[in-house]
Amino acid sequence: MIGTGLLANYRAWPVLFDSAGQPRYCWWGVKERPTVRTWAPSEIVLHYTAGGTFDRDVWYITSRNARAISVHFVIGPAGEVLLLTPLNYVAWHAGSWAHNLRSIGIELCHANDDSPYPEAQLDATITLCAQLCSLFRIDPRTGIIGHRDIVTTLCPRGLDVREVARGVALEMAI
Repeated sequence: MIGTGLLANYRAWPVLFDSAGQPRYCWWGVKERPTVRTWAPSEIVLHYTAGGTFDRDVWYITSRNARAISVHFVIGPAGEVLLLTPLNYVAWHAGSWAHNLRSIGIELCHANDDSPYPEAQLDATITLCAQLCSLFRIDPRTGIIGHRDIVTTLCPRGLDVREVARGVALEMAI
């Protein structure tokens, strides 16, 4: 779980390491070249993996076969939060370069169905989004969106993005 104030030092976070301590590297997108962000993001885009387990989803996203995608965070069903792409880099996740440039992408590990998201995962999502909104001065009522708000997709299937945004606003006491 994210600790209070941890995001304040996001530029110093290490590259992703697996449970055995081996480094994993994120696939940065079509050009295989990271784009450094020198401006603050103005929105958070929520996604779902439509996959299996937390480990399998992280492995897929970080593999070179991942259809040229990258994302900033992955949140597991037990509330695990994993940083895959440093926040001062642009990730390819929104399906629109303009949205990629101004957003932080968060994947929630969830099956491709309408089953409810686990409470621990929703709590972790709200906590992380609240910290990101505080850090980057994003208004959660307008700055937290679903992938389906950008392109034609079901993503994040089964997630009430407005309810997450309301939870973030409550946590931030807005």
